[in-house]
Amino acid sequence: MPGTISAADRFVRASYNLKASPRFKDQRDAIASVFSQMRSVGVPLGMSDPDKPNISSTLWRSVIDQDAKRYYFDSAINPSVVWVDLDKVDLSPGAEVKTLKLGVPGNLGGEVSSKFERAEPFKFLAP
Repeated sequence: MPGTISAADRFVRASYNLKASPRFKDQRDAIASVFSQMRSVGVPLGMSDPDKPNISSTLWRSVIDQDAKRYYFDSAINPSVVWVDLDKVDLSPGAEVKTLKLGVPGNLGGEVSSKFERAEPFKFLAP
């Protein structure tokens, strides 16, 4: 299989992985499989091609489990998977704006819904 960091090579690997992977019935196994497949096609941290500035390191991966209402996330600088149980956060209109700081002690992995902190809303550049 192609082994470079080019988008075409990574697409071929992803296509093969998706066809070859078993269909897991267990939710935990399915999430782990998706993360594993994404890691196998990501661009390792620090790798780039000076002739192709559009190719850069994969900095994060997200998996959303719509049935369980969970948002999973991992980053190149935080080796653990964190997730948010969306039933535990207020996403209603007018809810308080919050943020989650990753890569700090105490936010290393696992379910982090209770670790969100109050934040100022994002200011858009254009109206």
